Amino acid sequence: MASLREIKDHIASVRSTLKITSAMKLVASAKLRKAQQAAEGIRPYTEALAAMLARVPCALEADCPSSGVRPSGSPHHPFRTVPPLSNMGSLEHAHVLGYS
Repeated sequence: MASLREIKDHIASVRSTLKITSAMKLVASAKLRKAQQAAEGIRPYTEALAAMLARVPCALEADCPSSGVRPSGSPHHPFRTVPPLSNMGSLEHAHVLGYS
């Protein structure tokens, strides 16, 4: 059987662990609250970005009904075609254009 001193030491150790755990829980909840507020603050920007990205495929089409702006008036928009290698100059800079 454990002595009275050992039992008291064990109780003190459990109380100390409980205090540390409680402090860690407070820190974690504060960090979570801060992260949630940051996520809520970004929401308008993500919604606006999603709306813009949703319009990109239509804006590249020649018969796009949105806003009356036509990229080029033809079905072959310059952003949808890959330029020939002869227009790039030397091949040493091809990695800049994504050809490497």
